Amino acid sequence: MNLLACPLGSPGFAFPVIAIAERAAARGHRVDFLTAPWLGPLLRGVGFVHTPCAGFDTRAWHDPRAIAAQFNGLESRRPDVILTSALALGPLLAGERLGVPVVVVGLLTDLLQQREAFAAAWDGARAVLGFAGAPVERLLGDVYLQRGIPGLVAGPHLVGECAWEPPLLGGARDWLAAAARDGATVAYASPARSFGGPGFWEHLGGLPAGVRVAASIARLDQAGAAPAGALVAPLLPQRAMLAQAAVAIISGSTAAAAGAMAAGVPLVVVPDGGEGPAIAALVERAGVGVTLPAAAVTPARLGAAFEAARHLDPAPRQALRQAFAAIDGPGVAMSRIEGL
Repeated sequence: MNLLACPLGSPGFAFPVIAIAERAAARGHRVDFLTAPWLGPLLRGVGFVHTPCAGFDTRAWHDPRAIAAQFNGLESRRPDVILTSALALGPLLAGERLGVPVVVVGLLTDLLQQREAFAAAWDGARAVLGFAGAPVERLLGDVYLQRGIPGLVAGPHLVGECAWEPPLLGGARDWLAAAARDGATVAYASPARSFGGPGFWEHLGGLPAGVRVAASIARLDQAGAAPAGALVAPLLPQRAMLAQAAVAIISGSTAAAAGAMAAGVPLVVVPDGGEGPAIAALVERAGVGVTLPAAAVTPARLGAAFEAARHLDPAPRQALRQAFAAIDGPGVAMSRIEGL
């Protein structure tokens, strides 16, 4: 089987697709990638052919020009299956034009809860590329792989965390080793876009004395200096950070929330304007974290939320961690793909 993988170009969208692609290759299938240019070195490093396409910039997912660039990159291909991420509209339209099934790796939250936010982009892209109207439910593709586990979310094809990440490099490894040697408490911070509103980044100085912060800031759009002694990089291997973290402080992305749950790490969620509110509700309902409204964040309140999360009952976290570990997400995905 020939698969063409074309996720949006942020780690949260692209890395689960890479996890499935590696499993597909291990099972004898060919997988090529068409996605954002920055992913090229990572993909070539694990043996995949990568064709760069700037249209897969996550920030432009709704831009008709970006969607057209995605579509144009796909239209001349003849894969057996298109494997993509949620909100990559060009692959959905290319699959429709080519008559090729499209498998979508989704979110932890219900994508269609935000149908009104997505409908305008979907309708506009179809009109620009000469397609007739179609229901927004087509955003789920022919097969929708829901991130998450039974009891936490609903969906016919649940793929757990479906995690992949690049290797831990020397500087980050040394920082983690020093924190462990010193017996320091580590907080993992994953600030996402604030969509023009307040966020938590500038308030991290309110964490208890001695807490060391490791932060992935590729999507950060807030002002403010990093806390003293923090490990800050555009992209840190999340699993390695969470393995040593006492608490994860996030804006509310699927990747960060699912990663913390799979690692059994309590959460402080300061929801952003995307899927953040739904993630925050999910975390509180599961009993694995606390929510702090973005408009109410102060250093003192963030410090208090950190302590509250640390002292939550660990039983729900342990149960979720075991449930995530029991799901072989790439294996579930490939069983469904091979059945097409």
